[in-house]
Amino acid sequence: MPGIFTGNGSVKWVVEAGNVKGTPKSESKGGKRYYQEGLDETPAGGRFVITIKYPKDPKDQADFRQQLSAAATNTGTNAATLTIPIEDIQRYNPPTEEQVKVDW
Repeated sequence: MPGIFTGNGSVKWVVEAGNVKGTPKSESKGGKRYYQEGLDETPAGGRFVITIKYPKDPKDQADFRQQLSAAATNTGTNAATLTIPIEDIQRYNPPTEEQVKVDW
């Protein structure tokens, strides 16, 4: 079941859960703020699959590759943070809503 994120004049997000446990929480935080949370049951030993489309701009691509390399060789931390520009759906050929996809 994926979580998909992309740009379309702003950030568009979709989360699809296929084996929801309990009742997902969804609440307004006032104004334009919103919060959602849930639990999707998975088999023991499940894994996340994270797919990130390379940015279209060559400099942004090089920066992203450098971040990946640094994250892979940094043994002094237990997390990796990567940044990429939010691309519009139409920047890809063919257009795609899956700039960043996290599946499980």
